[in-house]
Amino acid sequence: MSNKGTWKISIGGSAFADYTDILNPEDIGGGPNIMEVQGYGAAAPTFINLGNLKIARNFTMTREHTSDTAAHAWYQSAIATWAGVATVVLTHLDYSGNETAFTITNCKVELKVAVPLGPTTITKLTFTGGAAS
Repeated sequence: MSNKGTWKISIGGSAFADYTDILNPEDIGGGPNIMEVQGYGAAAPTFINLGNLKIARNFTMTREHTSDTAAHAWYQSAIATWAGVATVVLTHLDYSGNETAFTITNCKVELKVAVPLGPTTITKLTFTGGAAS
């Protein structure tokens, strides 16, 4: 398999993950934000396009910390520190050294941190927002 590049992430203007972290992008999903309206006695529901996008971008991050203690500190504090609503910048570095940045304004940031294995943590990231610019 060819080298598909790597990623770094900033959340709210602060560095969250760098190219030294192993960031694996996963499938993204979503689309137009559509509301379903159930009318009493109607033959079928009506759908209203609210005119904006809701796209979830998912990553799995594997990070090697300097010690077991540092890994457990990440485990205990990462969600409280990083989850919320912020502007997220995803920067991709391709195999030839070209960087491309994608900005998601007012993005919902969610993390799920697995119990550390020694100094290693695995964090699931979900960034939900609109179109990336």
